[in-house]
Amino acid sequence: MKKFLALVSALLACMMLTAVCFADSYPTKSPEEYSGELDYWVWGNYESRCTDPFFELYPNVKINFVTIASADYFTKLQTALAAGGDLPDIGNLEQTNRKALIELNCWERLDAEPYNMDTSVVVDWSLPLVTNSKDEIVAAQIDNCIGAVAYNRANAEKAFGISSVENMEARFQTLDDYVEASAWWKENGDNNHFMFGSAYDAFYFAYGLHADVANVTDDGKLDLESNILPAFEFVEKLVANNAVGHLEAWTPAWSASFSTDYATFFPAVTWMVYDNMIPNDPDAVDKYGMITPPGGGYSWGGTALAISNSASDNNKEIAWEFIRWFCLSDGGAQAFLDKNHAPTLYTPFYESDVYQTYEDVAFAGQNTLGKYMEISTNTNVKVRPMTVYDPGIAAAFEGVLNELENGMSAVDAAELVRNQVLSQYKNLK
Repeated sequence: MKKFLALVSALLACMMLTAVCFADSYPTKSPEEYSGELDYWVWGNYESRCTDPFFELYPNVKINFVTIASADYFTKLQTALAAGGDLPDIGNLEQTNRKALIELNCWERLDAEPYNMDTSVVVDWSLPLVTNSKDEIVAAQIDNCIGAVAYNRANAEKAFGISSVENMEARFQTLDDYVEASAWWKENGDNNHFMFGSAYDAFYFAYGLHADVANVTDDGKLDLESNILPAFEFVEKLVANNAVGHLEAWTPAWSASFSTDYATFFPAVTWMVYDNMIPNDPDAVDKYGMITPPGGGYSWGGTALAISNSASDNNKEIAWEFIRWFCLSDGGAQAFLDKNHAPTLYTPFYESDVYQTYEDVAFAGQNTLGKYMEISTNTNVKVRPMTVYDPGIAAAFEGVLNELENGMSAVDAAELVRNQVLSQYKNLK
């Protein structure tokens, strides 16, 4: 009985300190017993700005957040591995490059000893995004990059005669509904207000909804017909109706347009809204609404954390403690929400009052966090299977979006993409 009570006490203490305990096989310590210094390669402050609570809990741990430009990150990891150089104790795996990265055979397996990651506490559709070809989980994704649709209420009222969330949800159920509604701009467009601000926005809005299969089949065939071509066709139809703006994504002009009424609809994945839309439109009040995408939902992007298998045993242990806190605990979920205004994939925190009672001033008091939770648990949420060819494919289709905006047909744009990808990857057919 004494041993039983001692075990219960230890488990309760662990829960109080870290919100979620290690599996029984993992060595547990009190937070102050962990001591060491880690290198963590990042491409911004998305992680470091969330971690003050971790360092308060683990006073003897230091993490060096080493900034690597996102455009150089993939190459730097590959180069360091090939040259036998130093890899970071923790690496970031961005989704576009992730399949190629997780196949590098340089990361710890997290769903096996000594880590034994509990996969039941994360959103189930996210697990393929951190699983390699050996069916091993080698990372934990931090951000729930679920996609909604945001819209400008004033523009919607002007174009469609409706602006409430309920009416917009009822009106826009399919991609065809958006195409049909885009005809308004053909008759009434003034080249100052558009359905989508750029071809990039319109493409990614549709691309996320066509995610049933990978862009490359198991036998090495490039498949543009299932995912990319339908999204190109959506853009082509909108362009024909003068419903697509002329901005280039990620330029200063594109960022500045969020504070205007230039665009009506936005592909409202969590990071797009709270890292781009609202920061570039900080005075927005009652300006936006948020509705469910056609079909139920999609995921776009995301960052996963992996532990280098070349790290010292002590650093691996500390790295897992950090990842477990950041990605798999109430404390990490709260910190991420506080600083990034977005949910993690840790489902036990989804019952938190903050998700149920939030009122977003920019969205006319709508509970946008609650809407994201609703979409995230929709059984129709689609996550495109990853391939090692995704970086080259993404570069190719993003490279022809301006051509689509200028009137190129979807078929011709897809052919350009095909030629470029097959030229880059000689083994594809």
